[in-house]
Amino acid sequence: MLKSQNEKHFQSKMLLTLFVVLPCVPLAAYKTDDLSLFHKFINDFTKPYKNDTKEFYTRFEIFKDNLKHIHEMNKPYASSVFGITKFSDLTQKEFQEKYLSGFRKLSRTNKPLLFYSLPSSAQVQLQDVPSKIDWRLYDVVTPVKNQEQCGACWAFSVIETIESSYAIKYNTSAPQLAVQQLIDCDTNNFGCSGGDTCRALYWVQKNGITFEKNYPLTDKNGNCKPLSPTDKLVKVSSYTCEDFVGEEKNLVSRLGTTGPVAAAVDASTWNNYVGGIIQFHCANYTNHAVEIVGYDRTGPVPYYIVRNSWGPDFGLDGYLYIKIGSNLCGIAEQISSITVV
Repeated sequence: MLKSQNEKHFQSKMLLTLFVVLPCVPLAAYKTDDLSLFHKFINDFTKPYKNDTKEFYTRFEIFKDNLKHIHEMNKPYASSVFGITKFSDLTQKEFQEKYLSGFRKLSRTNKPLLFYSLPSSAQVQLQDVPSKIDWRLYDVVTPVKNQEQCGACWAFSVIETIESSYAIKYNTSAPQLAVQQLIDCDTNNFGCSGGDTCRALYWVQKNGITFEKNYPLTDKNGNCKPLSPTDKLVKVSSYTCEDFVGEEKNLVSRLGTTGPVAAAVDASTWNNYVGGIIQFHCANYTNHAVEIVGYDRTGPVPYYIVRNSWGPDFGLDGYLYIKIGSNLCGIAEQISSITVV
């Protein structure tokens, strides 16, 4: 086990959390309050909307609709999980088109060259697994990246997990590897137009992946660039694509004993996430990919620690928490562990 760096800690932060909308406020005052919130939103997230323009009022109406939706989503929770975020000026359709068009899950019958397995049916004894682990504390997780509007979540998820696997194996800090190389060069996937994590791992296993300094991130589609003979590669010796639905104890065990994993998820409601543990309002239509970097089973609601690729200004410094045990957000449906050479 790597030595924990106790000096590193991760402070949770809420982005303009909307806790209560008062139903008894007069309509005029209610609108004024909404307008004040919208002006603050524009300032906080550097939005380009100018007062008294058509775009301003169009986005203000969308913003108000989102406030109502956020209020409804928070009802099952003791404290707010959903609130105002940098996506609060987008309709749900706009959000999904811009940020959730990047995952193209393949059927198993279309993966003849990929190792696609079910987890062992052996019963995992969770008392033999750490009650919590956060791999960020061991310096095996690189800083949160931002895919912008490039639908390459599949590439970010895979590369981030390879980085962590490399760091754990060689007892070193996580290297920053070239997401852009995978976006540009993996012809089995579709760059910023989408892809599949298992198919990406097949490509990396055949070709290796270089370091980001040799192939910088642009968050755009580009031609595959040849590498210099001196550019070093990280190679994958094996990987899995597994379904842990109904067997999340096995997934917890994998995270606790082996390290972070790549996962396909349904992120349809994440545009409103500001903090806390997601326990409701999350289906299992996979449309996004992430890295799971740990879990915590010590509290009343056990949860996964999930790294996203929407920048550090998303959620909890780029992360979110998802309840363990019920395949929430489809989180257990396509999991990949990776072994590097």
